[in-house]
Amino acid sequence: MSEYILIVEGEADRGFFELLCNKLELGVTVKVQPPKELGISHNTKEGAFKALKACLELMGVAGGGVEKLAIVVDADAAENGTGFARTLRRVEKIVSEYGFSTPTAATAGGCLFQHSDGLNPFGLWIMPNHADDGMLEHWLSECVSQEQIALFHHAQACVDALPTRLFKPLRRAKADIATWLAWQEKPGEGLYHCVEAGLLDETAQQYQALVSWLRAVFSPA
Repeated sequence: MSEYILIVEGEADRGFFELLCNKLELGVTVKVQPPKELGISHNTKEGAFKALKACLELMGVAGGGVEKLAIVVDADAAENGTGFARTLRRVEKIVSEYGFSTPTAATAGGCLFQHSDGLNPFGLWIMPNHADDGMLEHWLSECVSQEQIALFHHAQACVDALPTRLFKPLRRAKADIATWLAWQEKPGEGLYHCVEAGLLDETAQQYQALVSWLRAVFSPA
């Protein structure tokens, strides 16, 4: 049986995207998989790239290959040696070796790579918005519901007031989201709780863009 696979960097991302894909009722079962589930030693961004190569080997294989494939990775930051532009070039280089062409925009975010032999397009979304540096938590920050926005802003103010910050500036969004989630009805839940508890504004531009991209990649034609 052919599979529909969404590669993510780690378990936190997997939990979030599993609930989001189920909520969207895409019409197919999407397997959200971090690198370790695909035989790679570590759940990291680099591990996700290695997992991508492994899955591309199975694209179009009859009787059990990968039917549709996509990946979501963080842009991170240019000053740390990655960033949006470098991440995009890295993925372009990997998929070009398997017959996929220069990507075309799928929505207001994300892109699709067409294949020269007619395989299903490969989907790429670089968090947060397929344009800027950042990560999934930056995307979440842009999608907080109106009912939650005051609490979220208070969480940000508390992080601002810390006498010492041990985390790097790029990880500030992680601190904001973790603080906000710690104050919910079920403190200590993972990123999946944003979907589970309805904490996001489903009309937000970035939310709609991600949903449109997921549908463009995985929904049946």
